[in-house]
Amino acid sequence: LICMARKNKKGRAKRRNKAQPGREEEEKAKPHTMIFSRAGVGKFVKQLATDLRLAFEPYTAMRLRFSKSNVLKDAVAIAGKFAVSHLVYFTHPSDSINMRIVACPHGPTLTFRVLSYCLRADVLSAARRINSSASIYQHPPLLIMNGFTGEGRQLRLLTTTFRSLLPSLNLQQLNLRTVRRCLLLNYDPETDQIQLRHYSVRLAPRGVSKAVRRLRRKKVPDLSRYTDFNDFVSGAGCASDSGLSDADFDGDHNTIDCLPVGVGPANPQGGASAVRLTELGPRIELQLLKVEEGVNSGAVLYHKFVMKTPEQLVELDSRARRKRRLKAKRRSDQADRVTAKAEERLRHKRRCLEGMVAAGQLSAEEADRLLKEEAKGEGEGESAAAGANGDDAAAPPKKKTRLSSSGLAKSSAAGKDKKTVRAKTLAKKSPAGKAKAKSSIKKKSTKLIARKKSAGVRKAGRTKK
Repeated sequence: LICMARKNKKGRAKRRNKAQPGREEEEKAKPHTMIFSRAGVGKFVKQLATDLRLAFEPYTAMRLRFSKSNVLKDAVAIAGKFAVSHLVYFTHPSDSINMRIVACPHGPTLTFRVLSYCLRADVLSAARRINSSASIYQHPPLLIMNGFTGEGRQLRLLTTTFRSLLPSLNLQQLNLRTVRRCLLLNYDPETDQIQLRHYSVRLAPRGVSKAVRRLRRKKVPDLSRYTDFNDFVSGAGCASDSGLSDADFDGDHNTIDCLPVGVGPANPQGGASAVRLTELGPRIELQLLKVEEGVNSGAVLYHKFVMKTPEQLVELDSRARRKRRLKAKRRSDQADRVTAKAEERLRHKRRCLEGMVAAGQLSAEEADRLLKEEAKGEGEGESAAAGANGDDAAAPPKKKTRLSSSGLAKSSAAGKDKKTVRAKTLAKKSPAGKAKAKSSIKKKSTKLIARKKSAGVRKAGRTKK
């Protein structure tokens, strides 16, 4: 037996993340979004919501599943637990597709109409070059806003909302290596539309063709299709357009000089580099319809098609105040009714226990213990009802029933007897039950006749003996 020596292999290095003080608080302070689609939308709108999540990476819930049974209150309830600052969701009314942005937890709510959209797969299929590696989604995109200037409260609110969707940048501490994507928002004041585009950002040496960049790699390119090396460099001698390069479209509009050391590829020609954008998708064209306070339940601050006079606004405000007062009054009345019912149950329990003690069915100590337990249970029910948050009224506490083992057995047996009797009566009324009853009667009659005959035979035998 020959034993082969095992080669020493380097093990994988374990990365031990040391707890940095204040890192969790810093991450929670950054804006986080939840993007989903409500029930009733088609598969393309669902895919649009998934593509939009990818644009807001990494501070978004990529694996979020919003089922038909979930409502908006569920998302608002868990938003505070997971430090979610905004909800972005798509709905599909009868005539259009809408997108809503809700600032958690108290609003406001912005409603947009989706005029047109293009999915990420369609954008990438038409792209000449795809740069969508997973590393570019490790950092949030750079937000670029254009045209959001002018008069109007809705424009200021739009600017504030879009800025708060992504974390702000600190130019003194910004690492240019982390800027790999950008999110462009362009506002057209003439058409009142907003275009959303998503690009990847990369730097390339200015004035260096595609063929020269291939030579800088370690892998030797295939030169079998060219008769001369100059044809490879210039792109001549090849019938296809593979010789075309992005460097042919470079100019002063996308050139950056004097980049910091370590940022972008090395450029021997004076350090000038070209910024090149590749669209990743999706494309969305939006139009602001409505701005309202709260989470879909407040006063309308702006509406594109409905204009209110000052008198109508005052009337709406007074109506909303009356509605809030009436709601608060109903909640207080419900709490009073819950308390009154609990006190009445406790008084009834006390009278019953006093009667049982007087009849000798229960000792005084046992009655006091049961009364204390009942009072304790009522107190816990009232505290739970008072601590319930939300718009729903406080629900009355459930009545607790206490039964002994014998009483529980008796009640279960009585319940079973009632169920069996009821089942038998229902079975007898049905046609199948009637036929079964007739056959059982016949069987019983035959059994009785057989018993009588056997009894007569026994009697005759006894008399003969």
